[in-house]
Amino acid sequence: MRTYLTQYSVVALVVGGLVGAALALWYAPQSGRTTQAMLHTQQVVWQTRVTDTVQKTVAQVQGELNTLGRQAKTTALGFVKGLEKTLSSIGPAVQSRTIIQPLSESSADALSPALSAPG
Repeated sequence: MRTYLTQYSVVALVVGGLVGAALALWYAPQSGRTTQAMLHTQQVVWQTRVTDTVQKTVAQVQGELNTLGRQAKTTALGFVKGLEKTLSSIGPAVQSRTIIQPLSESSADALSPALSAPG
């Protein structure tokens, strides 16, 4: 009994596939060559669109990177100039060693209990 059902199912499946294929060919809106030509045309259109979009995006990114590079250079130059100004203003003080004023004896005496107190 099972063998009969299995054989019948296989035959029904094959016949159904053939009928479906025949109907698909009969009701196809256009020939295969026409469909291939249409797909090729669409592929060219989409390829052109994607290429244009990628090129525009790359150009925008390069423009942004150039702008950021100029801004970084300007910021770095400003920092260097400020640092040079600061160093030039403290240079004489460093040479004369007047940056740190020596402690007077009275201020040293006031600090010694705090420094020697156990923590």
